[in-house]
Amino acid sequence: MSNQIYPKCENGHKLYIASSSQVRPCCWLNEQQSVCQDKEWNMHNNSLTHILEVELKKFVENIKLDPIKYAPNQCWKKCNKPFANTANPHNQYLKYNEETNEA
Repeated sequence: MSNQIYPKCENGHKLYIASSSQVRPCCWLNEQQSVCQDKEWNMHNNSLTHILEVELKKFVENIKLDPIKYAPNQCWKKCNKPFANTANPHNQYLKYNEETNEA
């Protein structure tokens, strides 16, 4: 397995907002993840603009900087392969050769 994460949440197009106003980077993260309990990610405490521009940016930067330390398990399962189109990363994946680490 690669030690790199390709965050599909980076563009903020697939946020998940729970009925409690808790924002998640994506729908794959469950309520037990630390980001899903962080008051900074709750719209009762911050605007959606702040969450997108500050909290999501910080979350993605941390994952890219040190995925082993910061990436939740679901990121390893859902975002472990490079994608071709950053405008819509959910649709077009590159074929990835894990043996050569090349797309």
